[in-house]
Amino acid sequence: MDTLDSVLKTENRKCMSCKKQFSGDPFAFLCKECEKDAADKEPEQKESNFERMEKNIPLRYLDADTKNIDSRIINWLKEQKNEFLFIHGPCGTGKTYASCAITMRLRAKKIPCKLVFSSDLFASLRRSFNKKTWEGSEEDIIERHTGKKITIFDDVGAEKTSEYVIESWYNIINKRYNDMLPTIFTSNYSLDEINNKMSDRIASRLASGTVIKLSGADKRLLEMDLSQQNGI
Repeated sequence: MDTLDSVLKTENRKCMSCKKQFSGDPFAFLCKECEKDAADKEPEQKESNFERMEKNIPLRYLDADTKNIDSRIINWLKEQKNEFLFIHGPCGTGKTYASCAITMRLRAKKIPCKLVFSSDLFASLRRSFNKKTWEGSEEDIIERHTGKKITIFDDVGAEKTSEYVIESWYNIINKRYNDMLPTIFTSNYSLDEINNKMSDRIASRLASGTVIKLSGADKRLLEMDLSQQNGI
């Protein structure tokens, strides 16, 4: 008498991909040809997963709203010029909040937009030194950040300054500048400080578009003071 396993192995089943009949492993959902195609496409799927990871908004800023950001930033967005927007100011003046709010607003309007935190960017570049990483080579990572979609780079200059950091930033900024791609940069540093800390080539290109300075007290420290006053 045939066992269930032997029946399943000989029974024809329909491949979930190509819809052709096949037999074999009772727990297979794809024929051998489609299994091979799926295996060949695995690196592409990982790339797609990486792109989705880049689109994440930090939990703290999920409620960020463009109604609460500087009107000068909104005006730049409305004009949609193919130029740079450089937003700078001390810690806690709302730069990251604005970055997240803009990103979510543009995506809601079906406008492709990428938000890149500088710490994540350079963590990816460091991992690229290990050639086994699925994120690709250094050139691959740089290329992904010079695409045509609107890109927001948050916290430029936060990394420890080195020739490698400066050259990486220059390659990204110069490519987007030459291709006239709308790009937003935020930084704790003014253009003069960028010039001294990084390079005049970078500062010059960042200064080519609209420059907005945010001022005011550190909102994080103010929230901490209020919590202490309320006994929280």
